[in-house]
Amino acid sequence: MSVRLLLTFVDNFGIARLIAHSSTPHQTFAILIGMVTLPFSVGATLTGFVFTMMEER
Repeated sequence: MSVRLLLTFVDNFGIARLIAHSSTPHQTFAILIGMVTLPFSVGATLTGFVFTMMEER
């Protein structure tokens, strides 16, 4: 869902033009999506770890 939200604002900030004019647009887009989703995945992992640790007590 956050990726879709990001894609709605990509054009407003000129990121779409930047990606389109790069030498490897697919790779640049993949890196952008990776950098956006990485904090969410790390947060979910840490939250799961905390819940697991609290459950064992």
